Amino acid sequence: MPQEMLNILTLPLLFSTLAGLWIYRHRPEQRPQLLLSLCSLFVVSAYGYSQQPDPTLFGLLLTFMVMLSSLLLHHWDVLLLPVKRQ
Repeated sequence: MPQEMLNILTLPLLFSTLAGLWIYRHRPEQRPQLLLSLCSLFVVSAYGYSQQPDPTLFGLLLTFMVMLSSLLLHHWDVLLLPVKRQ
């Protein structure tokens, strides 16, 4: 029973990671919507982890958070790049 939440969240998190990286790279005009969707998926997954904690799910969420944080920081840097040039 404790692996139920892991089974529910594994495929959506892996798919959203791969699809999110592809969309972030190939469709820059959709980055804000993508980042908002990934953040909301992370919040839902964190709630699932709080309901049924599991070390494997924590590792998966940690990996997802690192990927999401790096995308957010890169997007922030891209937004500030024109300001730095002036």
